[in-house]
Amino acid sequence: IKEQGDKVRAMKEAIKADPDSHTKEELNGEVQALLALKAKLEPPKEDTAVLEAKIKEQGDKVRAMKEAIKADPDSHTKEELNGEVQALLALKAKLEPPKEDTAVLEAKIKEQGDK
Repeated sequence: IKEQGDKVRAMKEAIKADPDSHTKEELNGEVQALLALKAKLEPPKEDTAVLEAKIKEQGDKVRAMKEAIKADPDSHTKEELNGEVQALLALKAKLEPPKEDTAVLEAKIKEQGDK
């Protein structure tokens, strides 16, 4: 990635000095190659606290949209709301489940079932 990035930067510098040194297509091809290399990298794991903050923010946004729709059904479209809900679900999917002992989880499930 570093090598490809250096190549793209060198081409951009050459184009600044001499606009005819490389075609736009050549540069775009090298940029696309760089993006393809970057796409192969596994994204870094987000800090749990940061991810939880994003989930809370997105959840607040969804709740606010639902309240606005209750007050005025024309305030947001169903597609807008669904898009925000999907964004919330995607964030929640990134959050790893807490690592708890199976017995603790079973006790919590039983407690919730008794309510």
